[in-house]
Amino acid sequence: MYGRISTLPPEWYTSALTLLRCGTGTGTGTGLRSTANEAADALQLLTSAREAVDRGQHDQALELYGRLVSDHPDLALAEYGRIGRAMMLYQDEEVVMRGAAEVHAALAALLYAERPNLALRAEEEWNLACLFDTRYSDLVWVQTNKHWPPRMIAALQKFLTLS
Repeated sequence: MYGRISTLPPEWYTSALTLLRCGTGTGTGTGLRSTANEAADALQLLTSAREAVDRGQHDQALELYGRLVSDHPDLALAEYGRIGRAMMLYQDEEVVMRGAAEVHAALAALLYAERPNLALRAEEEWNLACLFDTRYSDLVWVQTNKHWPPRMIAALQKFLTLS
């Protein structure tokens, strides 16, 4: 469900983002055009950030994800920026958080659901989580005791079933 967004044609994003944009896109042609330009700019920032990650330029990727979120907070693509930024920040703080089973379990689920190309990293994070607390493999326990948001529960369920 949350695969790489580059698999669909750019026209789809422009149309979809216009519909998802909060408070605009239903008025005159001017709003539609500015929304299309904003969507194209946001998509370019996201693409550039992902390319920076692939090149190992983590500081640049963090800056680009941050710009995507701050410049286009009301576009659906900003959610990808928030996720990318969170993963970049987590990697910077990973050493400090070693041993926090919930952090590792959440990251494993999120990586598996949002970044299929990082499935091996997701498995590594899961192994770390299970070293400290095996209860995260029980979806009902996580729902009851950890109160994760529905999106994270869905990601964990997808990871646990490896679907």
